[in-house]
Amino acid sequence: MGKVTKESEKNVTVEWEYTDQRMSAGGYDEAYIEAYCNNPNKTKTECIIEAGYVGKHAKQQAYITHKRLRSEIEERLDSQILDGAHVGHNTLVKLCKDSESDTVKATCAKNLVEMAGRKAKEHVVHEKQLTEDERDEEIARLLAKEAEAGVGQKLDS
Repeated sequence: MGKVTKESEKNVTVEWEYTDQRMSAGGYDEAYIEAYCNNPNKTKTECIIEAGYVGKHAKQQAYITHKRLRSEIEERLDSQILDGAHVGHNTLVKLCKDSESDTVKATCAKNLVEMAGRKAKEHVVHEKQLTEDERDEEIARLLAKEAEAGVGQKLDS
């Protein structure tokens, strides 16, 4: 058993007690990130212990370590998501081609089109083109309605 002490960028001393012969605190940072990102059902405390921490205050050390490594953890998780995206895409393509259900095929095709950035419009508005006479009648109707309501008249002072 040994100890590694590391000064963080916020001038906080991080001291690890560890069970194996890893020689740098950076190795423990990497081990924690790996344990956390690869074990979604484990707690931060379980991950810090898996990374080799054996001190008395594993829960507090897990909180401190996780907070310090938050941006690296987010980058790793984003990378894992991107790496796994091709599996989802390939599954959609296979279902779209091979499914016996037309509903499944249509849903997969729609999702593939949306993934390509070509999402269909949510709704379609059909507008009737008015003739010149119809347009003049509509304007006259609106002006009459406006006059009845007293809209557009000057106020007496």
